[in-house]
Amino acid sequence: MEYGISSIKDDANKTILTALEDLDNTFFTEYSYSEDEKEPSFIPNDDDDDTELIDLSLKVANIHLDNFEFKENPDSYIEDEVYKRLKLKVDEFFLKKKCSCRSSDQPCFMKIGYERFLARRIEFESLDKTMRDMVVKGQLMAFQKDENTRKVNSNDRKFVRFNYCYNNDLLICHTTYENLIGASHKYLDTIIQHLREHGIEERVHGNTGRAPKNMKRIEVNYDVANDVQVFLKNYSNVHGIPSPGRHCSENTIPVVFLPTSYSYSSVYRDYVNAYKDKHGAETRVMVKQTFINIWKSLMQSLQFMSPKSDLCENCELMKMDIRYIIQHEKKLESTENYLAHLKRAQQEQDYYNSNIALAIEDGRNNSNPSGSQILFKTFEGSAHIAYDWAQNVQIPHSPQQVGSLFFKSPRKVHLFGVCNTGNYPNTQQINYVIDEGKMADDGKQGKGANCTLSLVLHAIQKYNRGEKKLIVACDNCVGQNKNNFTLFFYSWLIDRGIYDEIELNFMIPGHTKFICDGCFGLIKILYRKSIVNTVDDVVSIINRSTTNNFNIAQRYLNGKGFQYYDFKSHFQMFKKLPNIQKYHHFYFSSQHPGVVFYKDKLEDVYEKTTIRTFSYAINILPPIIASRPLSLKRQEELYKEIAPYVDVPFREITCPKPELQNE
Repeated sequence: MEYGISSIKDDANKTILTALEDLDNTFFTEYSYSEDEKEPSFIPNDDDDDTELIDLSLKVANIHLDNFEFKENPDSYIEDEVYKRLKLKVDEFFLKKKCSCRSSDQPCFMKIGYERFLARRIEFESLDKTMRDMVVKGQLMAFQKDENTRKVNSNDRKFVRFNYCYNNDLLICHTTYENLIGASHKYLDTIIQHLREHGIEERVHGNTGRAPKNMKRIEVNYDVANDVQVFLKNYSNVHGIPSPGRHCSENTIPVVFLPTSYSYSSVYRDYVNAYKDKHGAETRVMVKQTFINIWKSLMQSLQFMSPKSDLCENCELMKMDIRYIIQHEKKLESTENYLAHLKRAQQEQDYYNSNIALAIEDGRNNSNPSGSQILFKTFEGSAHIAYDWAQNVQIPHSPQQVGSLFFKSPRKVHLFGVCNTGNYPNTQQINYVIDEGKMADDGKQGKGANCTLSLVLHAIQKYNRGEKKLIVACDNCVGQNKNNFTLFFYSWLIDRGIYDEIELNFMIPGHTKFICDGCFGLIKILYRKSIVNTVDDVVSIINRSTTNNFNIAQRYLNGKGFQYYDFKSHFQMFKKLPNIQKYHHFYFSSQHPGVVFYKDKLEDVYEKTTIRTFSYAINILPPIIASRPLSLKRQEELYKEIAPYVDVPFREITCPKPELQNE
């Protein structure tokens, strides 16, 4: 008989064999000999006596023990995790080396030893709640001190003391005992109180056998949940607004937004009214939190729109048409136009991201240093820049702003950012910090084409690493970016031999959020929390807005930081491209000097036109423009109205006494 188990009766032997076979199937995989493994050299003989059967069974057992494989137990992972958590708790307790022992020698838990402590803790954790309570009560009865006196019986004492022990020979403190059984101080006090009042009776929860206080609760079953889901679907069809972007839920279902004026409470009130209209006014309705939980579980694609600004005008108009047009055909047409508009915006955004990825990959392979004009057109790769003007910041500024300052006009500081996205690994944005008294003297256009292109030229010279192609991304602002002088400027860069190719991409109006806005946002976050008294404080905020020098500041410094150039007068003889606002993509090439290629959409074919038909001295820079000082009226306004809000040590810097500037 296998494993040395046999009986005189055949029926008993069959039962034993069946049980052993079940054990084999449970704990061992089916044993088979491999090619490299020798078969056993013995053959069982039915005529052998019981001793030989026992020896034979031992040999078979040894073979099984040498070659068996455990089957994977799905519960072992949970057991291992429980053991790890217990072990971590015990380790933490031993590392603290703190207990309530009053003796000066080693703590009592060290006398128990780590292994015995952990083993006892595991034993207690393996007990269920009822058994654990009974074991602890039994130990407390054994630990309790006999403090009967002539005046007071131990059962009448307000407080009972215990001699906690690990075993008969080893006393332990209260803290060690709590950690040994894995109990809190509150649990142990509760058990002691229950032991004194009820003895060793089982603890029963106080609410056992009581009826629930809220007898009007309804059961949330499939029908109730489905009813809520149907209501929300119909509600979204009536009041919902399609997503203006690429928002999708976890199930890749397009998100539908409810207007900002809606809330969970308002939708729940509408649900209650609709439910009672359908089932009667006296019908019980689920509470709001249950309604919200079902919503979040079954209708994740229905969300609330958050307040926003600077939205796309076309998107808003088309969404309004979709919402209020009654005719089905017109509503379908508006929906198709809206989706086509979103698709185009998505294509432009994807193209913008792909250009950045291409420039980053080229930047990894570019060994040229930055900022050397000698290295123009020495690397077969592309560079990518994006630029934009930020909203002005004001001086002075404080997180604890005085209310009356909101009705005045503090000193303005202009920010212009050029982000070199592809200069890996030195990707950064240079932020030009320009005081309102240091703007280019360009008539009424302080942020016009001359100022913008002068700053872009400075950034290109700073970030140049010899790339032969430049890709530019910017928004559609007419006065600053999208004008004919911008086209003339990039054609002029080709003529000067700085690049072989330049690609200029203007983002779709209303969908112009890009990397520069993110960098400006980091600056504004720190600006709102900082005290600002001077332009130098603004520079410090920019440099501290990122930890890896992603944002850096550049000041004018009376022309030492950068220069303003009169590109308008320099490009007077260039031929303008009519209807420039219709197009979003422009291309310049050294193989076609003086020619600009243009198109509206990415899938369109480039058209071309000549903007320069003459020769000129390409190495001559445009005339330099000086900065425009503040008018005397503005100086007096700052000195009288703004200076009192500036900290005293900085008033002469930010709001000096007015003086007539020499023109």
